[in-house]
Amino acid sequence: MSNHNIGIDAQMATLAAIAYVGETGKKSDIRGDIETELKNTTYATHHAGWQRLWGPVTLYDDNLVFVAQNTAGDIAIVLRGTVYDDLKSWYEDLPDALEPTHFPSAIPGKVSSKFKTAVFDMANATDPVDGTPMMTTVKAATGKIYVTGHSQGAGLAPLMHAYVAAMGDIALSRITSHTFAAPSTGDPTFATYVSTTLDSTRYYNMLDIVPTGYANMSDIWEIGLPVKATIDQGLIRVAVDGWSLATGLSQSDFAQPDAKVVALNTQKKHVPNDPSYYDSVVGQHNHNTYLYLLGAHQTDVADGSPFGPTPNQS
Repeated sequence: MSNHNIGIDAQMATLAAIAYVGETGKKSDIRGDIETELKNTTYATHHAGWQRLWGPVTLYDDNLVFVAQNTAGDIAIVLRGTVYDDLKSWYEDLPDALEPTHFPSAIPGKVSSKFKTAVFDMANATDPVDGTPMMTTVKAATGKIYVTGHSQGAGLAPLMHAYVAAMGDIALSRITSHTFAAPSTGDPTFATYVSTTLDSTRYYNMLDIVPTGYANMSDIWEIGLPVKATIDQGLIRVAVDGWSLATGLSQSDFAQPDAKVVALNTQKKHVPNDPSYYDSVVGQHNHNTYLYLLGAHQTDVADGSPFGPTPNQS
């Protein structure tokens, strides 16, 4: 364990990975499954004693949020990423409109209307067991407040970060967010707000195509991400052009926060054994691959990283 990253980045990435435990199976089992995962002594989360505090709550059968607390009294709002076998979840990932947040505090810029709805509904959800509103739990926290997620959850995280600060009347200095493989949440003005106002760190795998959405999608075919694949990337380009034509949106309408960015896989290590283009895309985006690249112990939630166990992982 001493050779593994147990820093806050590894802890947040592990919590984000644990959120996928509810991707399949019965909703009634998710609460217990999250608690079981948090008891795993090999995970980075065990170092700080993270335990489930509130939730989980599942909305629309795809969004999921839970709150965890560590022994220091810090809490983490954890947002699940895309559910791979749920078309509604994929539909949420595809922005068709940008609109203001309309939070009471002045939050500049516009965000994906679907992301805004998801964050508002999750932030105003109540625990299905005891009926406690999420914001009541958050406001009661005495320590730091973290927000984290992978993939879709990472795209939602900056907006949840902003919402908690605005609606909870909580000092910005107490809240930080850590996002892994985040697509763009909104427009350049919102991205600038995140960069200049929120303490938010964005982690991305340099060969993962998801963080190119939606501000830098042309990188997929111009750079060749995660590998050169003329036919596959040509089809993606056609799909992007179709999306732009249908929605009136383009890459220039979006931006990623750029103040605190951690690029992973700087050596651009490829998925081994010459897999298909799809396998390369999925493998580079895998939540356990992010733990692998961070040097943290992988979870047993869903598939392990195709790169194999994290070095020195036991």
